[in-house]
Amino acid sequence: MIENIFKTNNLNDLIIQIPKGKLPLMAKILPKNSARIFTKTPFADMKICNKCGVCIKLCPMKAINKDTLDINEDKCIRCFSCVKRCPKKARKIVYKPKFLVSKILTIKNKNAKIPQIYI
Repeated sequence: MIENIFKTNNLNDLIIQIPKGKLPLMAKILPKNSARIFTKTPFADMKICNKCGVCIKLCPMKAINKDTLDINEDKCIRCFSCVKRCPKKARKIVYKPKFLVSKILTIKNKNAKIPQIYI
């Protein structure tokens, strides 16, 4: 079942690398380079945003439009730099199919972990 989820028609999706560093919890749990599968591009809540431009400067792919602050879906690699460093917390991450994400997390957590005590 999981193998079918990760099949893709676009070879470019398979070779995109997420820069190393602090990643959101979802990116740590899910398989490498799967953030594009499970998340949409981050969006800016323009009611909160003060247009400081921090997100534009931090985007490693230069995917954020300087005028509208919209993110180019094709360029965004879901590193979430714009979300993590926004001083007003105006950028948000939206997960695509909540059902699919919950199923994968359930599958990954089927193996019970035995607590280890170190003295």
